[in-house]
Amino acid sequence: MGLKSAKILFNKPSSQRWDTSDLLTLPSTSSTKGAQQGYDGWYFLDSRGGGLHALDIKTGELKWTMPHPGCNQVPGCSQAQSAALTASNDFVLSGGLDGILRAYASENGKVIWEVDTKVNLKSNSGMTVKGGSIDGPGPVLIKNMLLVTSGYLFQGGIPGNALLAFSLD
Repeated sequence: MGLKSAKILFNKPSSQRWDTSDLLTLPSTSSTKGAQQGYDGWYFLDSRGGGLHALDIKTGELKWTMPHPGCNQVPGCSQAQSAALTASNDFVLSGGLDGILRAYASENGKVIWEVDTKVNLKSNSGMTVKGGSIDGPGPVLIKNMLLVTSGYLFQGGIPGNALLAFSLD
């Protein structure tokens, strides 16, 4: 299969409106509870947005919608799930600016596993690594390993420098 054989399977407007971005940052100061320091100032992440929407790949029809589980009133927490997704037949992996990596059941969108990546750990080389927001690249599955980057400062996210490796045994 090459690009010459590609064709559009569906192209129709959805009956449900989704915002093109679920990330809203508000300018802030260092004294604002929950504010994060960005590369060009202080930001407060709004807690709206987030969630997954599964579409039938052949028809484009909505199969299910699962809202973000929420931030439990944590100041500065964002429900944005803006990292790339990783999908299999059984689950969808989604990381977000809240620093949580979640596995959703492909069939119905229920959360079947989650891990908070906002942790401080000693690396194999003895350095301390810090997890934070998950954004940009999504989780990578390689054989029985799951690799996740954690720590993303852009738009007021939680900074860090962690590459986390999970065994899928």
